[in-house]
Amino acid sequence: MSHNRVPLVLTSLLTLAVVTAGCRNDERVISKILADKFKDLPARTEERLREVSEGKEEICKLFDRLPPNRKRDFIATLTTCFRRLEFDGRSYTTRGSALSDYIHIAFELTDHFRLAGDVQEDAWRFRLDALDRVNEEIRRCESEPAGGLRGMNEIDPSMSKQQYLEYLKVIRWEFIWTGFEMSPFSLYFKSLPPKEKTEWENRLRDVAKKELLICNSNNPSVKIPFGIYTEDSGIYGRTVSNDQVIIQLKDRVIKMKLTEEGKNMKKKRKR
Repeated sequence: MSHNRVPLVLTSLLTLAVVTAGCRNDERVISKILADKFKDLPARTEERLREVSEGKEEICKLFDRLPPNRKRDFIATLTTCFRRLEFDGRSYTTRGSALSDYIHIAFELTDHFRLAGDVQEDAWRFRLDALDRVNEEIRRCESEPAGGLRGMNEIDPSMSKQQYLEYLKVIRWEFIWTGFEMSPFSLYFKSLPPKEKTEWENRLRDVAKKELLICNSNNPSVKIPFGIYTEDSGIYGRTVSNDQVIIQLKDRVIKMKLTEEGKNMKKKRKR
């Protein structure tokens, strides 16, 4: 090895050591915050709600203090730790409430990351990885006996295993709908080159388990789709009438005009 290259190699090794040490420290700090503030979700008391709020603030402050070259690693470390959060598993009702809290936290942290640092890709990946926890919960529930673990139907008869599975599919659908299809994500998506758009569509489709309907970013208030929903759980009705997609939500009906691409897709399906 040339003597001239020795300082460069030493500098590279030192940089790697600093980055590695920083990541390990991030993991220790993040794990402690999650264990102290987000333990055993859901947060059902004023004290627990305050702890969760404090936990979110602490994570955001840590992120804000990091230099730009550390923010991406911080989000990656948080993603790994966040998905391991433990829920109160005594009944399907508590597990569902915990998942709702978990998703709310993921939404707020994502919005902070994407607005506070130049890490749009990583922020949206954090949200999508958080959503995949819903799929883990679906797989877990499907593998459980009909009466639930430890007779959970007896502990809380208000939600059966089948009802919980349906609830999880609703949660997944709403997470994709509000978190990606009808959110600022559409603006980010529109800015991407074709290859990266395809990569994101594949990621989203893999986690969402359905086709996508991302709103038209040229006019976000109108929410014009460029695709058509497929029927999935049947919990929400989705029909295509004339040149509209009609979506029945819990509390309202959303009607959206089809773009030319959507109309062409509709014609092909009729053939």
